[in-house]
Amino acid sequence: MIMEFIVYFNRQDPAIERFERQFETHLPAFNFEALMSIDQLAGRLRSLNQNRLKTVVVLFAADWQDLVDILAIREFLVDVKIVLVLPDHRKETISAGHRLRPRYIGYADGSQEDVVAVLEKMLTQSFDKYNMEKQGVAHGK
Repeated sequence: MIMEFIVYFNRQDPAIERFERQFETHLPAFNFEALMSIDQLAGRLRSLNQNRLKTVVVLFAADWQDLVDILAIREFLVDVKIVLVLPDHRKETISAGHRLRPRYIGYADGSQEDVVAVLEKMLTQSFDKYNMEKQGVAHGK
């Protein structure tokens, strides 16, 4: 497995729809696993084991309470790559979001093209690393 994408959102909204369109356009060969409750997300993260380093979790925090709920399970997010989409640009929201140590922070009012571009870059880096490791093994290094 090169990379696995898990997307959490607790309700359908325009940001999710924009993300899905961008993902399908820019990463058509890949799928993501959609989880719509914090309990589903926590359970899925607990089951990752050795695949944690090859997992990207995109977290759409619908509102402040949703972000608080995500923060409550942050111990399950250790060693996974996090892309966080915040519900607003308030200072306290951004500060709380940084406690998750995301690779990237986007906002629900954005196009989501930037979020998918970050996923593309992560995927490219993962492929490059995989190919380098494969070449090293093939050359006896």
